[in-house]
Amino acid sequence: MNTEALRVEELAASAEVSVDTIRYYQGMGLLPPSTKDGRTARYGSAHLSRLRTIRALADDGFTLA
Repeated sequence: MNTEALRVEELAASAEVSVDTIRYYQGMGLLPPSTKDGRTARYGSAHLSRLRTIRALADDGFTLA
């Protein structure tokens, strides 16, 4: 799978989080905005890495704040 052009659903599946979680993290400023390909949001490997980091930190007891 090309991790430089993931749709939000593909990113969510790869990171094992929900689409709502991705949008929540973006709203909090924890995840950078997507790039646009026409009307479609695209996410890359940096987004996936950030999601995995957030999840690992949460598993270690850190809060989102």
